[in-house]
Amino acid sequence: MAKIYCKYHPKDPARKYCPHCNSNLCSKCIKPETAGSNRYLCPVCKNEVNDLGMENVITPFWERIPQFFKYPFNFDSMVYVIGLSLISFLTYLPIVGFAVYIAIVFAMYRYGFALLQFTARGYVTPEETAGGARLNTSSNMHIIFFGITLLFGLLVGVVPAWLQSPSLAMLSIIAIVIFVLLIPAIIMTIGVTESFSQSINPLAWFVIVKSIGIHYLTLLFFLMILNGGSSAAIFLISPFINPMVILPLFVLFNTYFLMVMFLMMGYVIYQYHERLGVTVDKDADEDSFSQPQTAENITDSILHEVSILIQEGMFDDAKAKLKQALIRHSMELKLHDQYHKLLVKTNDKAELVAHAKGYIPALIANNQFNQLIESAEQALQKDKNFRPEKSIHAITIAEHAFTSGKHKFALQILDKFDQFYPMDANIPKAGLLMCKALCDGLGEDAKAKKILQAMLGKYPDGEVADQMREYMKFIDSLLETVPE
Repeated sequence: MAKIYCKYHPKDPARKYCPHCNSNLCSKCIKPETAGSNRYLCPVCKNEVNDLGMENVITPFWERIPQFFKYPFNFDSMVYVIGLSLISFLTYLPIVGFAVYIAIVFAMYRYGFALLQFTARGYVTPEETAGGARLNTSSNMHIIFFGITLLFGLLVGVVPAWLQSPSLAMLSIIAIVIFVLLIPAIIMTIGVTESFSQSINPLAWFVIVKSIGIHYLTLLFFLMILNGGSSAAIFLISPFINPMVILPLFVLFNTYFLMVMFLMMGYVIYQYHERLGVTVDKDADEDSFSQPQTAENITDSILHEVSILIQEGMFDDAKAKLKQALIRHSMELKLHDQYHKLLVKTNDKAELVAHAKGYIPALIANNQFNQLIESAEQALQKDKNFRPEKSIHAITIAEHAFTSGKHKFALQILDKFDQFYPMDANIPKAGLLMCKALCDGLGEDAKAKKILQAMLGKYPDGEVADQMREYMKFIDSLLETVPE
């Protein structure tokens, strides 16, 4: 099945489908109807959405082939591979050699089944399996597998030979071919059930095959190639090595390729776990339904929903969503930024001015002074009587406008300061700042001196009185140098 992607995030695989809007949606686009609910709603029409299945979200196993080959190179797995290879030298000993070889084969499959089972639960990297330390290597899944293989061998090999029936012999050959093709399904059944009685049931094998579908053949193709990997490697290097190390190297290669095969089969179970009815410990790492409700995640969720509404041309709904969100998250700059852009885009003059009063404190708190000046300028253009709610915010805007060379705007935001903020302690500071803008920025020294004189007369002992007197001396020096 071709992967389905989100309508609004084309690089993200879709997780849900809205039949009402005919839209595929990723986990960023949707959220539960209520906290903890399993009912998810479309962000556009608010109707319940349908599930597309996790296999659409999980990276398909054929795209993770390089990761399967890399996995055994973690420290613990390599110790296991090399350890079995070294132990295989004991197979050259008389009497115990064969028993050692059987023990090595059992150990290889036991570790392989442990990898399969852990990968099937959603742990797909060595880091997640703690380098193998958390693998369940104490299970008897390998014994179940060899038991089923032995039982099948008796049924299709020994019984026909004993009965000396040619027709049964032909059926045995057909059964062997089918059995070989079903070995991956048998192994996966064992990994899922850990039960001999359930794993020996051919119906269970065919359920695995049916659930995976056509890609069971893809899996079979890769496994057949991998199964011959160790023999091919030995064939290539055997002319150049001592015969005594051929068996240890064969064990080394065979253990490595066996790990890769079992990792692949475990991942296939994980990929199709919903179809197979298998419970996993970890959701796909692309899925974000279970992200903790941090302030950042809440903000991102709101912005994703707003982005969808904007793409659908539902500007009023997007504005209402942001306005409501800002009531609860009044200092969240990302929300303010998006709301401001949307108000500019829709030319909503009245709301742009109203929003600026809440936007300005958030910009100041986040030291976004360029945007601060731009936002205040836009609000003042829409309404000449606009002023921030707090006098200190007007002072901050004027200071940064002054340092940015926007002297006229600094004067505009400070104009009639005492009327907008009557009896405010910052009036002298605003007056001094106006004088600096007039004098340093516009060269209107006489006008600046007149304002300073009025300020000193009214606030002779104010916080900035000494600064005003010093600046008065500076203006006087400038006026003295002006030719008559």
